[in-house]
Amino acid sequence: MKDSIIISILGVIQLFISLLYQIFILNIFGTSRVLDIYFASNTINFIIVAVSISVMNFAITPILIKYYKKNEKKKLEELFSSLFNILFMCFFLFGLFQYFFAPYILQLILPGFSIADLEIAIQLFRLQAFLSVINILSALLLAMHYTFNFLYRTIIFPLIAQVVQLLFVWIFYKQFGVFALMYGLIISQFITFVLFTFPFIKLYKFKIIFNSELKDASRKIFPLIISSSFSRSNILVDRFFASTLSAGSITLLQYGEKIIQIINEFINIKIRYAGFMTFIVYI
Repeated sequence: MKDSIIISILGVIQLFISLLYQIFILNIFGTSRVLDIYFASNTINFIIVAVSISVMNFAITPILIKYYKKNEKKKLEELFSSLFNILFMCFFLFGLFQYFFAPYILQLILPGFSIADLEIAIQLFRLQAFLSVINILSALLLAMHYTFNFLYRTIIFPLIAQVVQLLFVWIFYKQFGVFALMYGLIISQFITFVLFTFPFIKLYKFKIIFNSELKDASRKIFPLIISSSFSRSNILVDRFFASTLSAGSITLLQYGEKIIQIINEFINIKIRYAGFMTFIVYI
């Protein structure tokens, strides 16, 4: 009960800082076209984050916990290393695709943007091209933290990264403008990745073992990736049409979605962080 209360409090603090950051950048840039461009350039990365966390939580975490409960350390290490290496290679290639084809991708999903808007969006989009690698690997490492019951770290580490992100933007937004938001995001996600990595460095092996465990995990991953991608694709449709509207439309849409997300997170936070390990035992 004590752990549940502490984790819930930490989760509320994390949500509060996230809300504070959103209010802060809104006060700086307002509902302007500049902020529209930033949020639009972040569309693909947002979808990847949402899908990767969902897939890892529902497909991979139960398998890892099963091996952990059975004390099958070798299988756990092999599956973790294999998934880590496969995901790295796949999303690195995706990052290359995103970087080199950025103009074509953005012209397709943001038809209402002017040439000047697209030029800025392309720069921002390319800056985060390889964030998808960090995002998917951080999701896998998050699953490992759930497996080893490091629940406090799953909140404290992102909390530290969020504070650093807020401070960076606050100090440098006058110097870098909207690019300070992107630099802050990159720094925040990199810090989260590094902190998540430390406990499992010794478990990692630079190899891929194509065994039954990997095949079982793959059978569960790919259907979830497809279904989750479709469920999250509404944001692409929203921003496709919002790009053709007046300045500030994408920003207002983003904050509407953010308010709903924060409310949902606040309601579910105790279940997600404190109740997860209790339920998973009975799977």
